[in-house]
Formats: sequence, structure tokens, C-alpha cells
Amino acid sequence: RLGNIRIHPPTKEASKVALLPFPAPFLNQAGQSLQRGAAPVLIRYQLRDLTLRSDGGIVLVAEQFFRQNRTEMSPMTGPQFTSFDNYNDILIANIAPDGTYTWLKRIPKRQETPNDRGAISSFTQVTVQDRFIFLYNDNPENFNPDSKRISEMDGRDAVLALSEIRRDGELNTIPLYVSKDARVITHPRRCRQIGARLVLIYGEDGRDYRLGLLKL
Repeated sequence: RLGNIRIHPPTKEASKVALLPFPAPFLNQAGQSLQRGAAPVLIRYQLRDLTLRSDGGIVLVAEQFFRQNRTEMSPMTGPQFTSFDNYNDILIANIAPDGTYTWLKRIPKRQETPNDRGAISSFTQVTVQDRFIFLYNDNPENFNPDSKRISEMDGRDAVLALSEIRRDGELNTIPLYVSKDARVITHPRRCRQIGARLVLIYGEDGRDYRLGLLKL
């Protein structure tokens, strides 16, 4: 659930009024990005961005994140410890001044990588006028209309995806390019908005790095 935060625009003073529970259909959808058999407690979100609306409402962006530590025993080297960082769904909540949801959107994704602090996971957020744009690595299979489940991102075979949310909550997602075709793996969190409609894209190919420009 989300905290209902009331903000007074002239003074920017904020006060927590109540807690907003997630609707049941949304929770059911959120669970789809977890691995089969994962505990419900893992459906948790970290705040990524908070935008104040001119009328005193807010637009909140959060990301589903959790870390799993696994141990495997080897007769040769003994216990092997691996830390898996999971960056899953993006949540965007448009909250009115009275504390109700104007709309609540979910961008589904599954990203799990070992021992790298999620170098190619998560996303970068760009604002173009009244639109929110998110760039992240995804599995090409998730763009197959016949796919019935969310497939996990896989490094070199990943596709850079662009999700756009308009002011009315309309969500559209398109693939930009496949990593192996572009011979580069994008690092979304290192990408930066450098102009009103311009994004600097950062990627790596082995020990080499590459920069690109995305015009929106």
C-alpha cells in the first residue's frame, strides 16, 4: 500500500494523511513478475521518483526490488555464495489531492542478475512535457502477443524497451533495439536526459563502452 501524502504547493509542506491499499487486481498482476513459489512478502517496492502536481496531487514512481542470497555446496571448493538482485515491475501511481488514485499503472518486467548489483537492470526515467518515459532492458519474448507469462531478461539477448505513460494514464511500450544486434548491452541507470527531448544512452561491450543519443 502507498502512503497518502498531502502537499501544500505554496509552502511545499507535506503531511501523511492515510494509507492507500493497492487494489486486489493490481496485487494479482504484481505477483506475476515473481518467480514461481516466491513468498508474498517479496512484493515490495522502493521509491524511485516523486513529482508534485500543480493541484497538490503527486505522481509516484516505484520499483519492485528484492535480493536473494543462495548457497551451493561444492566438494572441491566448499560453499559458494551468490547474491541475486531482482528488479521487477515499475509502479506509477497518480494520486489526487484528496488521496485517491487518479490512475495506477504497472510496467511488467523481470530482471535477475548475480553478483553485479543490477548493472544492466532497473530503468531510467525521462520526462517530456506531460509524458513519463521509461527505458529498461527486457526479454524480446515479452513483445510476442501470444506470450502468456513474463519472461526474464537475459543480458546479450535483451531488447532495450521504451514505455510511455501519458497524462491520462495511457501506457504504450515498444522495443527499440536488440543488444546482440547493436553489439552493446545498455546500462539503463547510467543513461541521462540531457535535453528537453534528448537522452544520452550508455552501453558496454566487454571492456568497451559506447554512447548514443535518443531523440524523443
